[in-house]
Amino acid sequence: MKLFLFIEYFCISVLALCILSFLLLLVFARKNKGRAPSLVNSGDSTRFTVLIPARNESRVIEDNLGAIFRSRYPRENLKVYVIVESVDDPTVEICSRYEGVEVFYRRDLSKAMKGYALDECVKDIFARREVSDAFIVLDADNVVAPDFFSKMSDAYAAGYDAGAGRRNNKDWNSSVVSSASALTFSAINTLQNKPKSDRGMNVMFSGTGFFVSYRVLSELGGWPFASLTEDYEFSSFAVCSGLKTVYVEEAMYYDEQPTTLSQSIVQRTRWVRGFFHIRRAYGKARRELARRSPKSRDVVVMKLGTVPLLAFAFDCVLYIVSALAFMIAAAVTRSSGVSFYLNRLLFAATLIYFVIILFTVFLFKKEGDAIDITDKNKFKTVLYHPFFLSTYVISAVRCLFVKDRWEVIEHTSGKK
Repeated sequence: MKLFLFIEYFCISVLALCILSFLLLLVFARKNKGRAPSLVNSGDSTRFTVLIPARNESRVIEDNLGAIFRSRYPRENLKVYVIVESVDDPTVEICSRYEGVEVFYRRDLSKAMKGYALDECVKDIFARREVSDAFIVLDADNVVAPDFFSKMSDAYAAGYDAGAGRRNNKDWNSSVVSSASALTFSAINTLQNKPKSDRGMNVMFSGTGFFVSYRVLSELGGWPFASLTEDYEFSSFAVCSGLKTVYVEEAMYYDEQPTTLSQSIVQRTRWVRGFFHIRRAYGKARRELARRSPKSRDVVVMKLGTVPLLAFAFDCVLYIVSALAFMIAAAVTRSSGVSFYLNRLLFAATLIYFVIILFTVFLFKKEGDAIDITDKNKFKTVLYHPFFLSTYVISAVRCLFVKDRWEVIEHTSGKK
């Protein structure tokens, strides 16, 4: 009993520190309140090279290419590369129907991650001395809005080194797993990238739907970000290197999310493993940044944002697992205290469940009409979202046994 009470007091203390960090972050945000970044009307003059890794993506690539060429952007300012591994890939035949689309065949298939595919293609473009203003990275299953490139062009013309578009979901109504997964990016859009961009801070890139200037990749000699989460790696690099980044809220694009829980767990295993790998890899660079600029906005958010969030997640898991373990031990030894631990367990689980429900309702309200979801599915997602987030524990456990490799998740969704 005493050990459990010690754990309980410890968890309460950690929770208090997390709440304090969150309140300090709110004070910092209000003190540094800004406004949406000013973009420049570029007149659609930016020359974009679009990179689309598309290994065995024949089910979705046509919708992607169709949306690109239906966009309002001048065709002469778009050069599209679709990256495949084999001439026998049906994706190749689909690409041949579109003028201005070039298929790039990978040479080194021993490196199977998306970052390596991008790096090969970018280096080949440099070797051929093809010049543009910026690269745009899209996944094969993406569908861009008609003015996506125009908004990205305005951001580039305003002097930004890189910009993240607004990621939306193609299949909000296909399953509660899909809509719950998409809420991850809703949170990144509205609770992280939007307020950070308004305050002139660096934003988070989420794997697709972003531009990076030709100059930046030229100086790097390619795309050197090839971890399991190359997007988070690039985000960390941008912060530590002082790149000027922006969230381009009006540059909307649609993305497919996993529709089954098993697919989502596979995806999130990669996210969790990649996140901690990059945290370690960039630890020294982050500490150096904190030493040089201890009061910079990015440093403050780095300290008050991600770490307390991870601590809160660990706190919840520790408390629930401890209560469950002590309850089972009491039942096995036939000692008193089973009802005590059970009550503590039910109270904690219920409290966490309703807190996440409130958070989910808040997210849906912030997203407003930007998402296409029925009231019925919204209600189901609100109730399901706490269970979905709890399965991050499964993904974390899988990280201990799964090697650093890209596990394929097939895309099947059609047009938005």
